[in-house]
Amino acid sequence: MKRICKQVVLVLVLLAKTDNCAEAIDYSNVYFFGDSLTDSGVYSPILASLRGNPTYCRFTSNPGSNWADNLGEKYGKTVAPAYSARGSSPALAFDPIDSGNNFAIGSALINTPPESTLYSEIPPVSAQVRTYLARGPLDQKALYCLSGGHNDVFSQVSAVTMADGIRAIEKAANDLVTQATILQSAGARNLIVVGIVDISKAPIAFYEHNASGSPHNLVE
Repeated sequence: MKRICKQVVLVLVLLAKTDNCAEAIDYSNVYFFGDSLTDSGVYSPILASLRGNPTYCRFTSNPGSNWADNLGEKYGKTVAPAYSARGSSPALAFDPIDSGNNFAIGSALINTPPESTLYSEIPPVSAQVRTYLARGPLDQKALYCLSGGHNDVFSQVSAVTMADGIRAIEKAANDLVTQATILQSAGARNLIVVGIVDISKAPIAFYEHNASGSPHNLVE
């Protein structure tokens, strides 16, 4: 976890440096891949029908923006979902939106679908990257932002053994590196890879602590 936190700090430093040269860089577009921390409203069609207010349909302190929205605004780019969630049975469906540039989806893992039947069709980060590349030649003048791993850690909180959980998380980390390599091999020249936040501070860690009497080592 300390290593992951260091990765996050490094990314934050890199992003801070871009503030000083934002005006000098003219990216053709900004593309995002990841989970709920990056999702710009994939579930809006479903939530809007339930809540009656499409404004409050984000994984933020609604109706606030997230880091993807803010980064896009920094470079003068509109950030819009590349998928649209649709109610379906037994699992939700996710229809591609050709004009979208944010492929991140809440609850996505890096290389496998969630175990829950309802969310089993969520494209993992690897599928998000494939969906983008299927559009055609990669735009080498665009900025690419790759994130993920939070749900892979969450899914191992109840791992049978510590060793099993660590192996699964290490595999997920390697899978994320693979996606970065795939984008670079396809021609990406401007790429940001964002590590996970300190999950030991997340509500799920607090819940596990109260349920078991001690914090789970996987999120320490």
